Amino acid sequence: MTAESEAYEIIHWNKMYILDLNTLQIDYDDDLGNKPELQRTTEQLWVDYLIVRMRPEAVIQKQIAEIFRLDNILDYKDTEVPLSENEFHKSLGCFHLYMSENEDVEITDMTLSIVVTAYPRELFKYLDETLCCSVDERYPGVFVVTGYMVPIQILHTEKLSEEENLWLWNLNRNLTKYLN
Repeated sequence: MTAESEAYEIIHWNKMYILDLNTLQIDYDDDLGNKPELQRTTEQLWVDYLIVRMRPEAVIQKQIAEIFRLDNILDYKDTEVPLSENEFHKSLGCFHLYMSENEDVEITDMTLSIVVTAYPRELFKYLDETLCCSVDERYPGVFVVTGYMVPIQILHTEKLSEEENLWLWNLNRNLTKYLN
């Protein structure tokens, strides 16, 4: 078989799938709409910081590392506006995309930490009432979310221990006294 004949054997499943779904929808044309091949995001999704535990048996004695497993994604939200539901789901999207693109990474070996500067009161309400998750402040500024499929914590920089988390604690503060 030549490369030229192989090119003719490619089946474009996505187009067939869309046509099939369009025929399913014919009877409900006034009730249903569609957006085939909808672009998921207009911006690139980045993992802000990844902490990989090189030795699984290592004990990291830091408050923010209590939930850490092997691959730990930290997502920084650099705003004075509290973390919204949409931004929370964007962080989860980056988390799941990272996992899906790294076949050697198991979801049971991952955590997500979201670093915020403003207290996310409305998000905590959403997590409780809509996602049926509970939020527990384990240490000042370290909020652990339980009830979701993966360990999540929200790190509120305003409340973190200055002694243990100097650089996170100082985000959006005047750092000049520490830089001299």
